[in-house]
Amino acid sequence: MNLLFNPATGNLTGVVDWADSLVCPFGKDLWGLESVLGWEDPDGLTRFDDETCWALFRETFVKEVGHLPADTLNMIERSRVMGLLLRYGFIWDIAQNGLAPVHDFTLLEAYLDRKCD
Repeated sequence: MNLLFNPATGNLTGVVDWADSLVCPFGKDLWGLESVLGWEDPDGLTRFDDETCWALFRETFVKEVGHLPADTLNMIERSRVMGLLLRYGFIWDIAQNGLAPVHDFTLLEAYLDRKCD
């Protein structure tokens, strides 16, 4: 993943992730946002103030995009969950040309535990 920053302000201006690039419903790759809202170590998953971070993301998103109907926001949320399931519910095994189920769902459960609006 490549993070693009404005050198004058230090603000994040873009994210380029060519390894996983494909056309999907908006929200599918929000698992990437989940992964920067905390960290995983041998003691488990530690997250920053999850509700505050998501509230700030949603506020900024709506401010930039404009008002979206509730059903559109619901579809984005469903797509986010689909992305989490695809990312953390399977092991992507290119050598065997397919997917294998994950046997430890701790991380997936922690991400899915976030309360949805």
